[in-house]
Formats: sequence, C-alpha cells, structure tokens
Amino acid sequence: MPPGTPLADVLRAALGCAKDLPASAPERARLADLARMGERVVSDPAQPILADDRSDLYDYVVDALSDLGRDSDAKRLAGAWVAFLEESAARAASPAARTVFDAHRLLAYEAVGEPARALPMLEQSARDVPGDYNPPARLGRALFDLKRYDDAITALERALALAYGPRKLRLWSLEADVYLAKPDPAGARHALESALAFAKTITLTGAYPSLAASIARRLASMDAARPNR
Repeated sequence: MPPGTPLADVLRAALGCAKDLPASAPERARLADLARMGERVVSDPAQPILADDRSDLYDYVVDALSDLGRDSDAKRLAGAWVAFLEESAARAASPAARTVFDAHRLLAYEAVGEPARALPMLEQSARDVPGDYNPPARLGRALFDLKRYDDAITALERALALAYGPRKLRLWSLEADVYLAKPDPAGARHALESALAFAKTITLTGAYPSLAASIARRLASMDAARPNR
C-alpha cells in the first residue's frame, strides 16, 4: 500500500484481528510481524498520517508488544508515543484543540506507568472547557489508577453532572470499580443501580445494550454474593 493514513488503518485492523485470535490459532503468530511493521510505520515522520490516526496506531502497537510479552519494547514505544502527543498538543491552536489529545495522552501516560502526568493536563482542560464532561471523567480514571479513590469519585460525580445520554452508563460503571477498590460494596451497588435505572429511561443503541446487560450481570453477581440475613 502507499504510505499514509490508509496504511495505518489497515495495520490497526490487522493488529486487532491478530490479537483477537485464540492463542492456539496458527495465524496469531503473525502478530509479531504486524507489530514490527506497525512500529516501523508509526515511527516514520515521513509517513503522511493524521495525528489522531498516528496516535491510534501507537496504541495498537504498544498493546500488541505487551500482548507478546515484550514489556520493555512496549514501554520504550509508549515513551515515543508520549513525546509525539505532547508535541502535538503544544502545537494546538486553541485550548479546545489541545483537549482533543487528552484521551490519547492519558492512555500513553498509563502505558509508561505514569498516570500522574495526566493530572495537570486534565485539570487545565476542566478549567478551559468547564461544560465538557470528558476532562473530569478522564481525571477520575487517572485518579483511580493512582488509588486516590475518594478524589476519583469526586471527579466522576462532576462528570456525571455534566454528561448526558447513554455515555453516563460508562461513568457509573467506572464509579462502581472505584467503590469496589476502596472497598465500598454499598457504593458500588448504588452506582450500578443508578446506571440501570437511568438505562430504562432512554433508548440504547450501538454497544450500549451490551453494556447495560453487563452492568445488570455485575449487580446480580454482587447480590448473589451478599450474605444471607
């Protein structure tokens, strides 16, 4: 294929397909070849790839390297991913344009094992776009990674107050994860119950019916594990 974004798209799709194959499938051995090709393409600045597509390819290749047990290579490439995203964000023409990179930067910081590096970025984005639920939602994710559970819940409650539609189900699901990690099973149950109650009031499309079903299974599992009174 010629260089550019379509090549990156095909590599991402191929990496995803290879990774999803059963471990026993002989075709899965191609994952290493695809990871090598993906790293070569994503690391080549001459490739005319849009910034968000290049970042997505970084994500796929880093994930593939981790899946292959090549943790040092994954962390090395994740470091290059961080540098690319920070440079791209620094060139953004406006605060709103800069926040476009927030989700990718959080993933990259997590990949290098330094989620705390995302906190100043996300706090700034929350100030720059105060009506957007995404910065506090991502802040909640980063604080959860850092085991700052109460702060994570505060951030997620702020995100829930701003969010709308079925995307709120993901926020409640993450909030339940935080409560379980505290541990606070009652808080987790309340988050899951809130999600299901809200789901009944809206139309769910795309992947959201599956998410609602998963939340219902989590709640049922928690209820089944409760001691009999």
